[in-house]
Amino acid sequence: MMLFEGCHRFVLHRMIFQRRFPELLKVFKSGLLKQEQLDERDHQGNTPLLLAAKLSANEEEYLKCINFLFKQGCNGKLRDGNGWSILDEAIGQANSRLLAISFGWLNIHKKEKIQRNKARVLQRLTQIPDFYCELHWECQSSWIPFLSKIAPSDDFQIWKVGSNIRLDFSLVGFKHL
Repeated sequence: MMLFEGCHRFVLHRMIFQRRFPELLKVFKSGLLKQEQLDERDHQGNTPLLLAAKLSANEEEYLKCINFLFKQGCNGKLRDGNGWSILDEAIGQANSRLLAISFGWLNIHKKEKIQRNKARVLQRLTQIPDFYCELHWECQSSWIPFLSKIAPSDDFQIWKVGSNIRLDFSLVGFKHL
C-alpha cells in the first residue's frame, strides 16, 4: 500500500487533514495500523482525534470521522500541547454535535472501565471491615462576612456492609434562610 511508503509518522494526521476519509477507512480495515498510531501526537500535541475535532466546525465528514476514530479505540481523554481536551475544543467552537459525540463516547468508555474494575472493587470491599460514619460540615470564615449564613452545611452518613456502601446526605442545611 503506497500509504506506508516513505514517512510512517503522522499518517492518520495527514489523511484527516487532507480529508482522505475513504483511505482512512481502508487503513483501519487493512490491519497494518499499529495501536500506538491511534493516539500518536504531532508537533502541536494533537492526536488524530483532536486534529479531527479542531477541523470539524460542524462539518459532517469530520464529525463522522470523529465517531469512527472513537469506535476504533482512540483515547478521547488526551489533551493537546496547550492542555485542551476534545470537550474543551467542542465548547470553544460552540459545536453542540461534537460535544454530544465526544461526551457520548467518553461516557461509554467510563462505563466500560467501571465494569472492568467492578469485580476487583467488590472483592476489595469485602476485605474492609463493616462500618458506619457520620460527618458534619459547615462553612465559616472570619475573612468573608456572612459566609456561614449563605453557605450550605450538611450531615453525611456512610454505611459499609459486606460489599455494599450507602451514602446519605441532603445538602439543604442553609442557616437562617
